Amino acid sequence: MLPRWALTFWPDLRRQVTDVVSIAATQHGTTGGPLGSAYIDSACRPTVGCPPAIWQQRIGSRFLSELNARDETPGRTSWTTVRILNDGIVQPQQPPRPTSSLRGARNLLVEAVCPGRATGPFAAPYDSVSFASLLDAIEHRGGARASRFPKGVCDRPYGSGLDPPRTTQRIDATLGLFLERVVTSGLKAKAEPALRRYARIRR
Repeated sequence: MLPRWALTFWPDLRRQVTDVVSIAATQHGTTGGPLGSAYIDSACRPTVGCPPAIWQQRIGSRFLSELNARDETPGRTSWTTVRILNDGIVQPQQPPRPTSSLRGARNLLVEAVCPGRATGPFAAPYDSVSFASLLDAIEHRGGARASRFPKGVCDRPYGSGLDPPRTTQRIDATLGLFLERVVTSGLKAKAEPALRRYARIRR
């Protein structure tokens, strides 16, 4: 949500940004999915504590409630989202309101572009569909269009130029790094951090 936050609360930045491509983001919050729900339910409580960013990405958080009460795709910037239907962490992804989609954006589903594609939240940034979306968005006006993707986009699992075995190895190591640096040894908070005053809607 960092690009949205910046372009929402610092509108002067909008003229410097032509495109935002968001991949597997928790735009409207997440339940944690099958991989993270147990941790969120057990740790994100006042008696235990979890990282501030996880508090903020839960469904119904103050952070997301304030952000989503405004224009979800501010300014003249073109917005594209890429999501995975069977994302193991960022859920729900089913219609009518997939959490990773944004009102006013070009919202793409990896499995719709490449039927049968199996990928996960840590692999999504490297996926060939994500790469194609980024390049298409930059090369054309407006958000990315799957109809313009190269014909062989589904023939490889990752973006062109990435070595599949090495990329797979790095992706497999990502979960362990995330658990070690964010969940285990990272900063813990026993409640969602208060929002800065500039981000609060006057009611």
